[in-house]
Amino acid sequence: MVEAERARFVASIGCASCGASLAVPDPDVPEVRCRYCDARQPVPAQARQAHAIDDELAALLQKGRAEVQRILVVKAGVDMGYEPVAVIGGIATGVAVGAWVGRSFGSCFAMAAGGAAWLVSSLAFILMLKALDGARGRAMASRIATTLEAEAKDARCPKCGAPVDVPGGAAYFRCGHCSAELLAAGGLLAEWTRDAEAVLSQWRTRAEGLAVTTSRVAGYAGGCAIAALVIGIPLAAFLYPLYLFFFDEPPPLEPPPPAPAERVVGVELEQGYSLGDEAAIRWADEVRGRSSEYGDSDINHADQALGAPDVFPETGHQAGAWAPAVMNHGVQWIELGFPEGSASEVLILATSNAKGLIRVDDLSDPDHPAVLWQGELPRHAPLIRLLLAEPRNLSALRLLVNTEPRGYEEIDAVGLR
Repeated sequence: MVEAERARFVASIGCASCGASLAVPDPDVPEVRCRYCDARQPVPAQARQAHAIDDELAALLQKGRAEVQRILVVKAGVDMGYEPVAVIGGIATGVAVGAWVGRSFGSCFAMAAGGAAWLVSSLAFILMLKALDGARGRAMASRIATTLEAEAKDARCPKCGAPVDVPGGAAYFRCGHCSAELLAAGGLLAEWTRDAEAVLSQWRTRAEGLAVTTSRVAGYAGGCAIAALVIGIPLAAFLYPLYLFFFDEPPPLEPPPPAPAERVVGVELEQGYSLGDEAAIRWADEVRGRSSEYGDSDINHADQALGAPDVFPETGHQAGAWAPAVMNHGVQWIELGFPEGSASEVLILATSNAKGLIRVDDLSDPDHPAVLWQGELPRHAPLIRLLLAEPRNLSALRLLVNTEPRGYEEIDAVGLR
């Protein structure tokens, strides 16, 4: 609601340092400070004399001030009314992003991170709703005050272009630089041309522009950003794994291939974190088969196990390594081909849940497949080295992993040396 305030005459002087027009709202002060260059200017005696303004001009100023306030309040209120829409849009966007997080980075990770974030975002959501409700009037008033303050800082005389210190309320004053007659209504400036409708039109146009600029940017962009970050993403990250658990049917699982009758003896196993001489490694260059692969995109498909490592030495469920389609779904496998050659060492980079690896078969000779290694790994170190007692011609390997509920078993790369 606009407070009743009398229109008044405000004296003005020119700043001797920068030429700005300075308002003298109180005739009793001996000096005023320039808001542009910070210099202090003495107030001459003639500027301290009170001047009356006629009733017609006073009515125009009062009407202009009321119009400016009405436009800002109504327009800002309408745009703030779109904020719930922005929040809903932000939640929808966040849900989509959160679902992608759940699909891309793993259900367990998404549920843990989303569950923790949901506790925080629930509180943030409650506080935001409270702010949009109880503090709505204060928020609107603050936006209007900030808008008018920014407008006043950049105000210039319409006639000479000198910076003008715009007085608040409804006021008539003269430019301290060129003596042009100026009117201020609610913080907005206009030149007094003796045409009341033209002056009112200037104020209305400027007020509508300010309302649109400030409230719409804050309402749409701010509402969407806040909602997407603190509500939608953790909500979807938390709910998406539950959807997978209750409603998403895992793909049909082929029975794991039986272990070959032949076994290679004298194979030693080591685990570590350093590849050593990478130049001598022949990386897998062909996917010959797999039981399943994770995701709708190629971020964890079987092809990710080809070539040099994409994830190692990093670990965890990440894009760039082969992963089975789902967790806790029995034994899964992948078959890889290699350039022909002899090797005395097999290097397997299992960058997530390395202990899930349970068997490695040599399929180089289809008529005589053999088990290179079978057992349980002692720890989760990502680099698994199978040291052969003597060099062996290797061109195809099959790796079997036992999926488990604590995460995805992922193979980043397999090489021969």
